[in-house]
Amino acid sequence: MDLINNMKKLIIGLVALGALYQYDSSLFDFMLGDNGAFNSDGSPKVILFVSGDCGRYCTEAITHIKKKNIEAEIIDVNNEAGKKELKRYAKRNGLLVLVVGKQVQYGFQGKRFDELLYDAVGKSVLGRREKNAFKYHFNEDGTAKVVMYGTSWCGYCTKARERLTEIGIEHTEWDVEKDKKANNRYQVLQASGYPLIYVGTRRIGTYDEDKIIASLKESSTWL
Repeated sequence: MDLINNMKKLIIGLVALGALYQYDSSLFDFMLGDNGAFNSDGSPKVILFVSGDCGRYCTEAITHIKKKNIEAEIIDVNNEAGKKELKRYAKRNGLLVLVVGKQVQYGFQGKRFDELLYDAVGKSVLGRREKNAFKYHFNEDGTAKVVMYGTSWCGYCTKARERLTEIGIEHTEWDVEKDKKANNRYQVLQASGYPLIYVGTRRIGTYDEDKIIASLKESSTWL
């Protein structure tokens, strides 16, 4: 009898889950830890969310992606289906939104777009100066390094350095006031503020331990 009752509960549970999936499949992404946009082969998918209200920024973003010859899914959020899809990836309101795998960029910035798009298409998305800068962000075997641009007087840099050492993450640090070449790379990356931390081509910005660890696990090689 217990076996029959347990089977009934299992069937009822499966039916309920099926109905929930039909209602909102994004809940399953959260439950299964399957956040992000990926193609069937596991490669990062490129999705751009736009609307007629975001004007030239959406136009510039679409043009930028097309010039790079990147295959992207462009979704208009001026309908319920588009809004529902956006909620799967964006944690806050505002357009436009670029999604590449698990990475999300709000608003259009050409260099930030290219840093995300690298995960989908590789070096071809980068300009000559960017390629030269990011070359220093990878080891000889092509694996991503944790790098930090900072200064000797930057207190946040000191805290970041100490924490990285404490948790056993190797990193390379450059003082942009003492290292001219590092400063040139810092300028190419259109950076502001210290520390500026990268994992390969992934911009962490200031110290974010969870993001650094996740990026090390997910980072692309320098191909």
